[in-house]
Amino acid sequence: MQRLFRGPTLNPLNVEYRQVGALIPYARNPRAHTQEQVARIAGLESQRLVIPEPAQ
Repeated sequence: MQRLFRGPTLNPLNVEYRQVGALIPYARNPRAHTQEQVARIAGLESQRLVIPEPAQ
């Protein structure tokens, strides 16, 4: 049987275990928060609303 679709060949996954301290953050990571954003998020966490459950 002939394959109609010849997609890219998958390479086996190579896993390398490292200590957390050996990791270096990627400088161009778009998900990194500025110090101002971190402070605002922390402020929101401290104002978390507590909604009591209704009595049964």
